[in-house]
Amino acid sequence: MKLLVINTIGLTGVEVLASEMSLIPGIAFLPGQNFIQFDSCLYRPHNYSNLSPEDIFASLSRHQYTKAGRCWAGLTKHMSEEQKRNYDLDKHQMLFVNNLSDRRDIFSCIKAYILTFFEVLGIDISGNEYLGFWGANFVLSYGDLPLFSEEVKVINWSASIDLWLAMISSAMTWNCIEACKFWIINSLFLANSARNSHHYLDINRSSFISNKEEELQRIKDFLNLNYQSEVNYNINELGFIKYNPMLIESIQKSAADIRTVYADNIYFKMAENLAKWQTNFLEDPKHQALLQKYQKFWHSTAHTNFDWVDPIAEEIIELAVPISAEKDTRNFNCNFYHQYSSLCSDNHSEVVFQLEHYLGSLEEEIVIPKMPYFLKIILQYLSNIANNYIKQQHSYVPIRQGNIYQRLSQAEYQDKIVQFGLKEKMLEVEQLIDETEKIGRLLANN
Repeated sequence: MKLLVINTIGLTGVEVLASEMSLIPGIAFLPGQNFIQFDSCLYRPHNYSNLSPEDIFASLSRHQYTKAGRCWAGLTKHMSEEQKRNYDLDKHQMLFVNNLSDRRDIFSCIKAYILTFFEVLGIDISGNEYLGFWGANFVLSYGDLPLFSEEVKVINWSASIDLWLAMISSAMTWNCIEACKFWIINSLFLANSARNSHHYLDINRSSFISNKEEELQRIKDFLNLNYQSEVNYNINELGFIKYNPMLIESIQKSAADIRTVYADNIYFKMAENLAKWQTNFLEDPKHQALLQKYQKFWHSTAHTNFDWVDPIAEEIIELAVPISAEKDTRNFNCNFYHQYSSLCSDNHSEVVFQLEHYLGSLEEEIVIPKMPYFLKIILQYLSNIANNYIKQQHSYVPIRQGNIYQRLSQAEYQDKIVQFGLKEKMLEVEQLIDETEKIGRLLANN
C-alpha cells in the first residue's frame, strides 16, 4: 500500500478533509494528528536508522498536550473516552514491533504503525490501496528524500491567507504581517515541489467546503479509486471529528475582520495573489536553489513560530516583492495594530504599545478581531490612555463613553477576554479607568 498524506501549513481545519477521506473506500485513514515530533523537535524529519522497534513506536505514538492538559496532537486527539478505552496501546506496540521490517525509513515505519493500528481494532484493511494520515508540512520535512515520490501521494490542504491567519490567530498571539511572509515562503516551497509532479494534488479549503462532492471526486480521480462499495467498518468509532457549520461560520467572520485590517498590506496582497506571480518566481533556478536552502535550514532548526522570518526567508521575500508588483497602501487599522507595537509570539506576554492618546471618533473605524493579538493591543491602548490622563490631569474625556470600551464591554468580547487569559488585564484597565473618572470629576468642578 502507498502512503497518502494530507499536507498542511499550521492550523487549517484539515480535520474537515480527513473525516471525509476516511469514508472513501480504498483508504485506511488514521485518526488524530500524527508524527509531528521526533526526539525534542516538532515538525522536523524523523531519523529511525539507529533506533529499536520499541523506540520507533514510542516516537510515532507521541502525543502533545497544553499546559492545562488538553491533547492537541496525537493519535487519540479527537477520540472520546470510550474510544480511548477501546484502543489497546500495549497491543499496538507488540504488533508493531513484531511486524516492523528491517527497513527503518520513515515511510516504512509509518506504514507499519497504521497497519497495526487497524489490526489492533480487528479491522481488515487488506483490500485498501492507501494508508492515510495527516500531521503537518510533510513535504517540507521529507520531500527531498529519494523515496518520497515512490512511497507517498500528497493532497495539500490549502487555505486562503485571510482564513489561514484567522485560524492560526484564533487562540495564539501571532504578528500577522510576519506570518504572511511565512505563508508565502511555505506556499512557494510547496508550489515548487509540485511542479511536474504526478503525486501532488492541491485542495483548497473554501472550494472543498462549498463544492464537497466535486472535490471528493477530484481526490478519487487523483488516486484512481473507483470503488462502488462503502468502507467495511464504522468510521465513527475511530476518533474523527464531525463537520461543524457554526465553527466554519465563526472562522469566516474572523477572516473578514482580518481582511479589513490587512487588505492593503503588501505581504497580505502578495499572499492573496500568489497564483499570479509564483510561476515567474519559480522559473528562476536561483530562486529554486534558495527554497532548497530554506528546507535544509528548516531541518537544522527547532522554532515553531509562524511570525519569525529567518534570514533565508527574508531574502526570498525581498526577491519576490518586485516580481509580485504589489505595493503597500495606507490602512488605518493596520497602522493602529502595527505602527505602535512590535507584539509577536516571542514577546506576547509583555505588550508594548506606544500610543498614549485617546483616538476619539477614530475609534469607530477600528476593527477588533476576537483574537489574542488584537485584544492584547486594545487592552494596552485603553491602559495607556488611562495612565496618560492620570499623569497629565489637565484635560479628560470619559473612557467608558468611548466606542472601543463600549464594544469591549459586550459579552462576545468579554467571553474571549476570559478564554484568552486576559481577565486580570481587563480588571487592571477597569481600575485605571476608575482613577481617571475621579480626575474627571475634579477637573469638571474646578
